Amino acid sequence: MTRDGNDPDTVGRYQITDRLASGGTSELFRGVFVGEYGFKKPIAIKRLLPHLANDPSAVEMFLDEARIAARLNHRNIIEVLELGSDAETQYMAMQFVDGIDLLGLARECARTRIRLPAELAALIVREVLDALDYAHNAQDPAGRPLAIVHRDVSPGNVMLSWNGDVKLVDFGRALGTERRHKTKGESLRGKCGYMSPEQVSGGTVDARSDLFQAGVLLAELVMGRPLFGAARELDVLVMVRECNLVMLDACATDFPIDLLAITLRALQRSPDDRWRSAAEFRDALDEWIANTARVTRRELAALLAKIGNASTKYAPTAQGSGALQPMPDDDDAVTMIAGPRIAESAPDAAPPSAPPSAPVEIIETATSRMDASQMLAYLAAEQAEAPQKLPRATTDPFDTRTFENRLDQSIRIAQGTANNDESVLQAAEAAQRAEQPPSGPVVQLRSSKLPFVVVGVLAALGSVAAYLFA
Repeated sequence: MTRDGNDPDTVGRYQITDRLASGGTSELFRGVFVGEYGFKKPIAIKRLLPHLANDPSAVEMFLDEARIAARLNHRNIIEVLELGSDAETQYMAMQFVDGIDLLGLARECARTRIRLPAELAALIVREVLDALDYAHNAQDPAGRPLAIVHRDVSPGNVMLSWNGDVKLVDFGRALGTERRHKTKGESLRGKCGYMSPEQVSGGTVDARSDLFQAGVLLAELVMGRPLFGAARELDVLVMVRECNLVMLDACATDFPIDLLAITLRALQRSPDDRWRSAAEFRDALDEWIANTARVTRRELAALLAKIGNASTKYAPTAQGSGALQPMPDDDDAVTMIAGPRIAESAPDAAPPSAPPSAPVEIIETATSRMDASQMLAYLAAEQAEAPQKLPRATTDPFDTRTFENRLDQSIRIAQGTANNDESVLQAAEAAQRAEQPPSGPVVQLRSSKLPFVVVGVLAALGSVAAYLFA
């Protein structure tokens, strides 16, 4: 992004050169600190949106982020240099990283049809876990635990410098003893596809929630597509809550088997079944990397340079070389989605009266915030209206035969209904009876209900197809 006529010339003592991003509560600029004797240092400036400068809740949340980040000094965490205010609003000055975030990298990989090698994906997540291990165990000057939980480990919050450095950013949603702003309920805020099951379900959130999110990052970097992908935010939340890993099954061949086992342990629905700590997860990745490619930040920097060059030179029909691998041919497969963001609106915003219908786009979409109890009630109502809307996780998360059988049955039912073929209808009904519990109802598909059946089946086929090929 570049500056426009409404951007400030200065924020505090920093000169503004570019606008980098803008969100629901803040905006990010590139600036420069100019000192004596020609001294200049690039700085990132995060500024609370001016219209929120007099909102006590928004201000306190902004200050909380700065307080938490100021306690952290680690090579894989963005450093906060100053917290201040000017005539318009509050701001914080931060270390500037010359590079790209993971979401931007994923978009470039999708656009140039290049897949990130699994060993470099593991290296990136390994660095993120090193940052999380430090944050989870951080203490105040008196030796008391700060109890920090990031809660928003997602592609947009992981920066990569062109030199191969990995930085975790944005502690704006973090839990910790330094946080002073308290919400009325345990609100759901963040990116739907990167929440943990306990976040969605309103359960207790601790450091192991961050490990689940890191597992999602690792899975998506290797697959080159979203792990929890659906057209609506509520559908994504249901998939996360149930830990539905059907997409990981579809892409299992992309994973080295040992790396897949490491990833699966991070993606367990119960926190007790995951890695016990970020350090344990990180050490497992270290061992896998040491036994495979032994990649370092130098190789990551080289890959970033190649992808940058490929952004202008790569032809979709060309074959990658070296560490670069061509992406799959279908366009949907190369779409990396950060997931819809639940908006940072006013703290008392009411939940929506109807589920959002707009499709999820690569640019984050937003809905009103809900607290956990509101979201759970909303999800329950959704499932009561359409209990088969999403495939349920099976005992074996990598068994998709049930879903494929249901799709085949739906196709046969649709064909038989359209042709009024009684034998096809009877066969489909028999398959339904065999799959349902003995006490469950069996849908009778007869010609008197053909108009309703056709509409229902076509709608179901559209939903299943959209899910399977997302």
